[in-house]
Amino acid sequence: MAWPLRSNVAMKKPQQSLANESLAGEFGDAQLEDPRLRRRLLLIADAALAKPAASLPRQAVTDAGLEGTYRFLNHCGVVPAVIFDAHARQTVARSRSAGTVLCISDTTEVNFRGENTREGLAPIRTGGQGFLLHLTLAVDANTSEPLGMLAMEPWVRAVKPQPA
Repeated sequence: MAWPLRSNVAMKKPQQSLANESLAGEFGDAQLEDPRLRRRLLLIADAALAKPAASLPRQAVTDAGLEGTYRFLNHCGVVPAVIFDAHARQTVARSRSAGTVLCISDTTEVNFRGENTREGLAPIRTGGQGFLLHLTLAVDANTSEPLGMLAMEPWVRAVKPQPA
């Protein structure tokens, strides 16, 4: 069931210029083993901010940038939780300076359609394979300004063995 929003309050988009300037503050303390990884993270975040609805190939300005993104994502020293934790710490800091904060949670299916079976995914309700993603968004109750994500928990259903 969807809960109706108050008619006089609309969710505001973050100001893009402000967000661009604050990427280093948002992810700068990510505990990555190599400073080059931190620089690459900021480049990837900047590209995602510029084109949030685009795929990685469309976000990349050059082939070299796309290759750098893929290398970053496949690097053994890059752990998604480390990147998310840096953002969550900044969200907590922003939340402390806000008056009342709403913590809005939702679970959604992340679907990877296709013919190939992918390791680490399981069948999902809508068909295909994927996982459930539970998210908690912090929002300033007075301004409706999104403050950031506080929690991100992926969950993959256990795969039942096929009868022989």
